Amino acid sequence: MTAAVARTYNSLPPEERARTAIIGNNFGESGAIDFFGKKYGLPKSIGVHQNYFLWGPRNYTGEIMIVLGDRPDSLRRWCNQVEIGAELNHPYNPMENNPVLVCRGLKWNLQEVWPRLKKWD
Repeated sequence: MTAAVARTYNSLPPEERARTAIIGNNFGESGAIDFFGKKYGLPKSIGVHQNYFLWGPRNYTGEIMIVLGDRPDSLRRWCNQVEIGAELNHPYNPMENNPVLVCRGLKWNLQEVWPRLKKWD
């Protein structure tokens, strides 16, 4: 998963990479990016699940996000543009087979909408 995120991230123009948040919908996705991402030159992730939520959205606005653990249809109500950056096919955990999504133009500022994104289960 981290390698697929890195390929997607590195396919973006350099000026976009500096503004791109990598966001996980569960702490496992965010944690994998933070643990393995250094090897690929990825920035620290943000996440909406459990303690990752408490650490907040950093300085990201939601202008460009790489989103893990979601489906394109559900993100279209949040973002102006959603495209698939990579497909994931995990043979042992089909719950992790959501695509790596590139979302542009969050319809709200990420800093302001952050409290509504919390997943605490």
